[in-house]
Amino acid sequence: MVRKHGITLFQLALLLVAAGLLLAAFFCYAEWTPGLSAGAAGFMRR
Repeated sequence: MVRKHGITLFQLALLLVAAGLLLAAFFCYAEWTPGLSAGAAGFMRR
């Protein structure tokens, strides 16, 4: 493994996967709750 700034490529990939899962979970939750969905949409438009 090539080390860059103390972070391995594996750790970076793991971090990206975790972030993707969190994002997916958030959007799924927003879909099921109209109020939060509208709030998220308004926040995205800013």
